[in-house]
Amino acid sequence: MRELYRYSEALRIYFDGDSESLRQAIEFRGLCPLVRFTGRGMLLEDSEGVPQKGRTKYVRWFGITAVDATHALDGYFFVSGEIALGLIRDQGLWESEIVLYIDPVRDVWSGFYCRIEKDLITSDLWFLAADLDAASRMKVTDEPAKPARIRADREENLLRVIAGLWALSGLPAEHNTTADKLSALFDSWGWDRPAKSSMADTILRHAAKLSGAVIRTSD
Repeated sequence: MRELYRYSEALRIYFDGDSESLRQAIEFRGLCPLVRFTGRGMLLEDSEGVPQKGRTKYVRWFGITAVDATHALDGYFFVSGEIALGLIRDQGLWESEIVLYIDPVRDVWSGFYCRIEKDLITSDLWFLAADLDAASRMKVTDEPAKPARIRADREENLLRVIAGLWALSGLPAEHNTTADKLSALFDSWGWDRPAKSSMADTILRHAAKLSGAVIRTSD
C-alpha cells in the first residue's frame, strides 16, 4: 500500500480533479504537503532537542562538521501551507529560500532553513495517503445535495398505498375535492404542503387511475 502520492495523483484519486477543493484542504483543513529534497540546510533556532544526526520515517539529516552550522538533508520534508500554495500557483517553481520541517505538528515546527543553490528549482508536492483520506472525507461542496429520485417500482407502491388509504378513509372519491380537504388538514397541522393542484393532479389523480382502483375522478 502506498504512503505518498504526488500532487497530480492526489488531485485525480482523492479530489476527482477538483483543484479548488484540494487547495482549500491545504489552506483551511490542515492538509500538510511535503516536498522531496536532497541538499543542505541550517537548523532553525526554535528547533529545540533536534540532534546533530537523526532520522524519521520520511527524512534523515546529519551535521557536516562540528563547526559547520549546516546539515545534510535527504527525504520528504513538510512545508507550510503558504509555500505549498505558492508551488501550486507557480507550477512547482521554488524561490531561492525555503523552510523544511521534520514533522507537521504545529507546536513543534522543528526544521531547517535552506538556501537553494539555483535561483529557482522545480519540485512536486507530495501528500501522505492517511492525510488525503481524512481531508477528502471533509471535502466541502458549494452545490446542495440533489434529492434522490424514487425508483419507479417504489413510486407505484406508494401510489397504491395512497389509493388504498383513500378508499378506506371515507374521503370524497374525487381527486380535486380530496385535495381541498388534505390541504385544510395539513394547514391545521402546521405542515408545509404541496400546492392543491399538485396533490390533485400529480398524486391523487395518478393513484385513482391505477389498474383496479375504484376511485372516481373528474376527467
